[in-house]
Amino acid sequence: MTEVPDNRKILAIDCTAKSVSVAVVSCDGNMEASSFLNNGLTHSQTLLPLLNSMLAQAEIALEQIDFFAVAAGPGSFTGVRIGVAAVKGMATALGKPCVSVSTLDAMAAYAAANPQIEEFANTHLCAVMDARCAQVYNAIFDLQVGSDAIKIVPDRAVAIAALTEDLQNCAKATLIGDGAELCLDVLKTELPNLQLAPENMRLQCAKGVAYAAIKKIKAGDVVAPQQLVPIYLRVPQAERELKKRRENGLN
Repeated sequence: MTEVPDNRKILAIDCTAKSVSVAVVSCDGNMEASSFLNNGLTHSQTLLPLLNSMLAQAEIALEQIDFFAVAAGPGSFTGVRIGVAAVKGMATALGKPCVSVSTLDAMAAYAAANPQIEEFANTHLCAVMDARCAQVYNAIFDLQVGSDAIKIVPDRAVAIAALTEDLQNCAKATLIGDGAELCLDVLKTELPNLQLAPENMRLQCAKGVAYAAIKKIKAGDVVAPQQLVPIYLRVPQAERELKKRRENGLN
């Protein structure tokens, strides 16, 4: 573990879904500022105004940030690119290190830090993001009272129906993520042990990115801005369609 002063500040960003969120958290876990927006506008329109407004209201200068963390995927291809590009630009200008966080890890970290989690502890935490085409981006975590969420199934893109095999032997399984309600609708007949986490701890957000980043920073798992890249679990749809056209002999 790396010794990191508690007062070092982390700026975290999440643009992986319809909402956009930003947060500043110190390395001791203290939440200094956060802001969330879900108004239907594109992240290219909302991210920087939201960030600038949060920093201004909290009276935090960008130069005071020590680490820049981002949900680097999986998620919306466009949203992931916007978030990664924004963090790379700010961190490069200031010469600060970056932290790449799995969106699924961030959701689990946020759920584990929520006071309500005691109602859902000693469970398998199933993080699911709607990837369309009856698929989800998914990871599964073991969550015990008083401990971090431990990943037991790594990040993947998987058919919703395939989750049955992974969860059918669990005494209790809790769904988090923007695909949670979709998965519950599909799987509830086969998996009576399945439940939804409360909405206020379910969705991906920058707070979770920051909490996951603290652990990575203390482990020395940071990168230079130029090393920060998006995490895609599937080939983007445009590339899939282009490949299909070429296989069919179309230009």
